[in-house]
Amino acid sequence: MEETSTRLAHLIEERIGMQAKLSIPRIAAMLETMAPAARQTWSKSLLDSQPDDPSWLDFIEDIFNHETFFFRHPRQLQHLAENVLPDLIRARRQRGETRFRVWCAGCSSGEEVHSIALLVRQSLASPEGGGVGQWDLEFLGTDLSSRILDTARRGHYVASPGLNSFRDIPDYAQDWFRAVLHEGRDVWSPDPDLARRMRFLPHNLTCDPPPLGDVDLVLCRNILIYFNLRHAHAAIATLAQALRPGGILVLGPADGLREAPGLEMVCDPQAVVWRKREAA
Repeated sequence: MEETSTRLAHLIEERIGMQAKLSIPRIAAMLETMAPAARQTWSKSLLDSQPDDPSWLDFIEDIFNHETFFFRHPRQLQHLAENVLPDLIRARRQRGETRFRVWCAGCSSGEEVHSIALLVRQSLASPEGGGVGQWDLEFLGTDLSSRILDTARRGHYVASPGLNSFRDIPDYAQDWFRAVLHEGRDVWSPDPDLARRMRFLPHNLTCDPPPLGDVDLVLCRNILIYFNLRHAHAAIATLAQALRPGGILVLGPADGLREAPGLEMVCDPQAVVWRKREAA
């Protein structure tokens, strides 16, 4: 059984980049629930499958970690709101442009997309921004999991007991979630005007081309920690390719990137972000 878990884990690593050592325990737990004959049939069918086979896709759905919530790493997002977004918006204005694009890679059920959209709207409400109505906005969320993307597209978030999507809303964002935090409602849904500017698409960071270009801000937080080195480099190249010159890449605090071709580190006490170098 250990050999079977290892072989399947290495196939996962090859196809989606997730380090084999992270998926071995989950696969072993699945195998434990099966009779010996069923284990052999099940594992052989997966090892012989193609990446788009329904059986393979169902299998990796059970491997993914979809843990997320609104305003995760709030100090980092506050730094974006106070320092990064105004600069990005100003740069577009100086070029006479009113288009602004954000890509959230590994978006899971969509809470991060909504969080950053609220911050962008707030920044655009400033006199320099001129209001959301003047802007062509696009917020793209991508993930490998079709199931979780369906949740993101529905955009209905339930304030259930325990570790729900609203468990760590910072003070500066409380008013946006007043219905569930202070008025006792069970469900929060996004502002329709923001929701219509969002798309959610399947995407594999390790092998698919960027799903869009000329992006102002890319967030890919706490994703690279799951990848082996080769796939992490491939993912960074894809993320950087999507950015416009001067655009910003935001990684998670644990992702630990030290250098990246075409990107320069911008350090601040609140956050580390990466800026795409301007063309020479």
